[in-house]
Amino acid sequence: MIREKSLERLYWVDAAKAYGICLVFYGQLIQSEIYSVPLFLSSLKFVYSFHMPLFFILSGYVATRKRLDFTSFVKKQFSSRIVPILFFNLLILAVKLVRDILYQGTFHYREYLGDALSIASGYPDRLNAVTWFIICLLTVEFYHFWLRRIIVSRKISPVSWFILSWLMVYPLGCIITRQISLFSNTMGVRENFWYVHEALMAYPFYSLGICLREKGTVDNLGTEISTGLLLIISLATCILSYDLNQGPFPFGYRPVVYMAYSIHGNVILFPFTAIAGSIFIIALSSITPSLRIMSFMGRNSLILLGLNGLFLFVGNHFLARAIIFLTQGIGSSLLIRTLSVLGTLLSLLSCIPAIRFINRYVPQLIGKVSRNSAGATTHTILTNL
Repeated sequence: MIREKSLERLYWVDAAKAYGICLVFYGQLIQSEIYSVPLFLSSLKFVYSFHMPLFFILSGYVATRKRLDFTSFVKKQFSSRIVPILFFNLLILAVKLVRDILYQGTFHYREYLGDALSIASGYPDRLNAVTWFIICLLTVEFYHFWLRRIIVSRKISPVSWFILSWLMVYPLGCIITRQISLFSNTMGVRENFWYVHEALMAYPFYSLGICLREKGTVDNLGTEISTGLLLIISLATCILSYDLNQGPFPFGYRPVVYMAYSIHGNVILFPFTAIAGSIFIIALSSITPSLRIMSFMGRNSLILLGLNGLFLFVGNHFLARAIIFLTQGIGSSLLIRTLSVLGTLLSLLSCIPAIRFINRYVPQLIGKVSRNSAGATTHTILTNL
């Protein structure tokens, strides 16, 4: 069977996902002890300034061009989005149940009912908080499904639609997320119910990914010299601009971009730095040698994202405290960062057995279709992260 060109597996996309998922693990690790080590705040602010926008851009890049009717689209979204969301949150729920029984001898069913209701409202903060991205992406894709009708009927070019999304959708998102409590009360739903508010902020990044694919921008970056120059400029731009974003941030929150909580700071600097950082990762990925480990992490970024929620729930605190203990009295920023990177790599490596198990025995839980009885090649939904 001939594959649609837009769904061909590109190495640079896998490499970009691999870099992105490393940043997710690193960010979640240092976030757990950010108040204990002031150095962590600067690192966290840098990473969070662009790592999730990068994933929305990549999701737009690999989005299928195939036009689906509404029923087919819903079925696809259910298998590739809803099922993984439920799986990774139920995994945390099971761990929580075992923990409560072992340490308390019992569990409070009302608390678990609250957890279930939280997931039903599309807000996973009580269980696998990291899956907020999959929920938000689901809503972004529903937005695009309906907006695509306008794009096709009006014959709007990808570049024009990208510009329109930033001129129309992004300002709307800024207004709503700045007054999110007001809009939530008006609509009669909780804040970021299935991330309907934050998806407006994420959609322009998604449209950028579509634009890059349709224009073939990444595939035609040119020589390694020009790509290297782009890499240096984008990295320098990100480094010089990320700390300029001084808000406004909500009272009581750290001065860090948290898309999961609809916190973006300065509405001009946020997308500026996010796009610069994303371009850096994309440029870096396009010149990264073909390594099996990068392809492996990129292909399994959805599983890694879900498993990161498990580390956030039970392991990151202890790992971060170990790093603080080992560096106590030394005060070397280089040593602290090095140990944090090593801790991130240790967490990633520990996920390999689970990745192999899920891919082999329960691929349906992450949006994949297992081999049929005739041994046909599995079909992977490439829009998964």
